[in-house]
Amino acid sequence: MAAEGKRVVDELGTVYELEKELGRGGQGAVFAVKGGKRAVKILLDRSPARRERLRLQLRTVRRLFDLKEMAIATPLEMLKPPHLGYVMELLTGMVPISKLIDVPKQGN
Repeated sequence: MAAEGKRVVDELGTVYELEKELGRGGQGAVFAVKGGKRAVKILLDRSPARRERLRLQLRTVRRLFDLKEMAIATPLEMLKPPHLGYVMELLTGMVPISKLIDVPKQGN
């Protein structure tokens, strides 16, 4: 996915212009947003059932206020379809939540 100039919209209607890709993993990719204060994680799963399950999981994580004390990226706003992902603060020293918890493998 080429990010330069691509735009995504969150559920509140805010448009974000993606700049460079900051990282990529098994779930998706993280992009810097023009303006430098936010980043967008776009999940790349194409299965409609898994996409909906991920969307519900992200909404649940967003409600966990204890995460604010931890150095992890938490979803600020969800992206509107057709994209699956979220907007987060662009901070240094962040670690993936998978490094802090034992995430079960798919199919288990």
